Amino acid sequence: MLQQTQASRVAEKFPAFLRRFPSPQRLAESTELSVLSLWQGLGYYRRAKNLRAAAQMMVAQFGGRVPRSVQELQTLPGIGRYSAGAIASIAFGQAAPIVDGNVARVLSRIADRRETTKGKIAEAWLWSTAEELVRSAKSPAVLNEALMELGATVCTPRVPRCGECPLKRCCGSFKAHSQEFVPLSNSAAPRKTVVHHACVEIRGLKIGVEIRPAPGLWAGMLSPPVVESSSVYSAAKLMRERRDIKRIKKFQREFEFLTTHRTVRIRVYQVEFHSGAKVRWVDVAKLNKLAVSNAVLRMVNVAQKNMDA
Repeated sequence: MLQQTQASRVAEKFPAFLRRFPSPQRLAESTELSVLSLWQGLGYYRRAKNLRAAAQMMVAQFGGRVPRSVQELQTLPGIGRYSAGAIASIAFGQAAPIVDGNVARVLSRIADRRETTKGKIAEAWLWSTAEELVRSAKSPAVLNEALMELGATVCTPRVPRCGECPLKRCCGSFKAHSQEFVPLSNSAAPRKTVVHHACVEIRGLKIGVEIRPAPGLWAGMLSPPVVESSSVYSAAKLMRERRDIKRIKKFQREFEFLTTHRTVRIRVYQVEFHSGAKVRWVDVAKLNKLAVSNAVLRMVNVAQKNMDA
């Protein structure tokens, strides 16, 4: 849950998730929708799917237990070098290194390494440095947690709190007054724009939804039927794409929803489906308890406001 999600948001969701799935066995036996429903609001839903798949693999291959070694952990879906190192060191006390954005920044500033943290050479240096440190530490768990915490709270990307840093006496960037631009920033990849035409019908207290197909954003989750495209469709073309729409009553509004790599233009249409349309009718009031994304909740909010008006 903590991968690319703020700890404050995770703190709201983790207790309920752990109560529902207290063991790999219970998680492995769950349905994908039940897992996604408890993940609602955290985003990056592929993590939830990978976690369930990892639990199934633990039951099948590791006797229902979380494997302890970095090598075995990396065989699980969704577990890469960083996650494996974090689990092995913090949960099992093994001398396994970790490198995330915070750790990379701390190590780069200590060495006054005036380069980007991306690329094979930089990553090789970061991981070898982190491994050297963790192998010399009395407690791998304490060291790795301390490096992450230091980067998150003191050695921040902008306006680092160097006066409070316990490492300032051995920090090359602090001595050279270069901490404001070390490490060098990584050029961001251009953001892709896609268009989602959301077809919303609310009948009384219920809304028509379906499971989003794979591949695509929010695959496997519930949503009003959506047509994805690279450009805006006319009403006629939208109806050709969705033969189960009887008529489009009106275009309501467009809003933008940002994901990590995309700007999603979501255009909300009020529609009427044919009686035989393969949609599920669920209570609008209970939608936020189901496996839906925040984008879907905004779609429904737009649709309801326009209906009220």
